[in-house]
Amino acid sequence: MKSLLLFFVLVSSNLWADTVEIKGLKSEYQGAAPWCWAASANMVLKFYGIKAKTCEIVSKTMGLSCCGVLGDKDCWKGGNVRSALAQYGIQYKYDELVKNEKDALNPNIASRIIKMLRNNQIPLIHLKNTNSKSFDHIAVIKAAEDFENFSTLTFKIYDPANGTMRVSGQDLLKGYYRTSSDTYYFDGLFYPAN
Repeated sequence: MKSLLLFFVLVSSNLWADTVEIKGLKSEYQGAAPWCWAASANMVLKFYGIKAKTCEIVSKTMGLSCCGVLGDKDCWKGGNVRSALAQYGIQYKYDELVKNEKDALNPNIASRIIKMLRNNQIPLIHLKNTNSKSFDHIAVIKAAEDFENFSTLTFKIYDPANGTMRVSGQDLLKGYYRTSSDTYYFDGLFYPAN
């Protein structure tokens, strides 16, 4: 009887784990520059053992000198996370998720993100700030917690501007998350091409 109970505990803990998390993924802050795209790319690069400073990623992607006090003034603008990763040999694809902030996400998005996390693939989310239609933002999803019950599903997001955030699965499916000062809606999902 003891062996049967132990077997059930082992099986059930594997089937209904509380957290699916990418181990070894470290947070990276964008600093004062609008470099969330480069900071998010840097999180992916570091995970794969590629060492680079965020300003080096910007420099390499834009073909400018962006490190140091006298960096090129054209460095202080947004960039493309897929182009940044491609500079280091990492290919990501992009899928648009919603047309505008009034659209809800497809329920399959949450399960797709969890599948990527289980496979140690790093999903990046493209966000739009509802206070400024021209402001785009990139963040990294690190973990999904409590996913055995969707009403308690939580995603842990590394946001290069706001730090680590927890977003409920319900908010994810509504297509947004809030920081202390802003509301972002999910515009797209970046994911590994392979």
